[in-house]
Amino acid sequence: MPFPSPIPNRLPTVEVDESKNQRVFQVIGSVHAPSHREVGGRLFAELPELLASGDIKPNPVKVLPNGLEGIVDGLKELEKGVSGVKLVAKPQETA
Repeated sequence: MPFPSPIPNRLPTVEVDESKNQRVFQVIGSVHAPSHREVGGRLFAELPELLASGDIKPNPVKVLPNGLEGIVDGLKELEKGVSGVKLVAKPQETA
C-alpha cells in the first residue's frame, strides 16, 4: 500500500528572534510506515519528557462555548485565518 506524499507547508511565516537561538518546525508524519516504526517508537517513548521539559510545545487549546452553535463561531475564526490554536467544540454542551 503506498503512503501519502508529504503535506505542503501552508503555515504562515513565523517571526523568530535569532538572538534567542529559536527555531520553529512543522512536523507531520506517520509512524505506521514500516520504515518509520523504529524512530516513531523512540519518539513516543520520549514524548512525555519532551513535553514536560518544554522542548515540544503543543498548540494552545481554545474551547468554543455554546455547544453545537460554537462550531459556527469556530468556522468563522477559520475563515478569518486563525492559526496556532486548536479549536475545540463540545456538542454535548448544547442546551
